[in-house]
Amino acid sequence: YRTDDPAATAVTWTELAVKNPITPHHFADMAYVPEADRIILFGGLASPGEDQWTVLGDTWSFDYNTLTWTLLEPAGAPTPRAYHTLTCDPAGGDLILFGGTTAHENYPHEPTTDETWRYDIAANTWLQLSPTSSPSSRARHQAIGTPVGLLLFGGGDDRERNGNDTWLFSSAEVTWRLIP
Repeated sequence: YRTDDPAATAVTWTELAVKNPITPHHFADMAYVPEADRIILFGGLASPGEDQWTVLGDTWSFDYNTLTWTLLEPAGAPTPRAYHTLTCDPAGGDLILFGGTTAHENYPHEPTTDETWRYDIAANTWLQLSPTSSPSSRARHQAIGTPVGLLLFGGGDDRERNGNDTWLFSSAEVTWRLIP
């Protein structure tokens, strides 16, 4: 969605004329980083052919002002994954990635992870975090940045088992806390 008139009353979708489209990424996640005025995308699945899937581990930046994608190739990137969350941490402006599937095999019982990662956009580096507590391994969950931390909800360790638990991540304390 794009409008150059903040007073516009009509809400419409407009396809952007991206100068260098990237290959389709299914079940990737992306987040907007206000301080950098960029959207960061990580991972997902690529389909090179019918019933064939490749798990991706690439990090891309989208510049909304120039309508261009840039492959970032940061140091220390997480292993490829899909069905994860990538959320902007309002406390520090970095991105926090959690969980996901690390392979697309044995459907619907794909392997999941409980890893927590931080992406520093200014340094273009990924760092795996070691929180003292953490949600269980999962994929297909949702997360959002809030003034008190990142809120994560649901997901599961395979497509047949999804939970309804809620967790809060504090980047200052590098810990997840289950919200009863």
